[in-house]
Amino acid sequence: MSDRIAFWTNPPVPDGSELVISVTGSTAKKLVTAHPFLLRGDGLEQSFPDSAVQPGPLTIELESPHTYSMLLDLVFTTSGTAQVTAELIAPNGRRIPPDNSAGPVFESSVAGSEGQTLGLTFFIVTAME
Repeated sequence: MSDRIAFWTNPPVPDGSELVISVTGSTAKKLVTAHPFLLRGDGLEQSFPDSAVQPGPLTIELESPHTYSMLLDLVFTTSGTAQVTAELIAPNGRRIPPDNSAGPVFESSVAGSEGQTLGLTFFIVTAME
């Protein structure tokens, strides 16, 4: 699995689960500006302000039977490394690990230089009702 892509598809995610995302910079108070954009399979689009994920966490409730794509662009205001965490929490409080992952939480360190934009992508499939 890439350190900038995560899948939660098999098994499908239960209805009412929550996607939780946080972004922090390791070398400056305002290392990056994060631009989260969510697209649901039925065409619903949502964007969120940087302040929702930095320091976060941004929590998004997922509804069945939908697929979701989350695009998280990181615009670096200075050179450094951004830390991104994402996790799915089922309604019963259990963490759902990304596909093919040994750990329950997606973690990525993204190094960039001033003015650079780097993206992360999350794909989620919810269970059919």
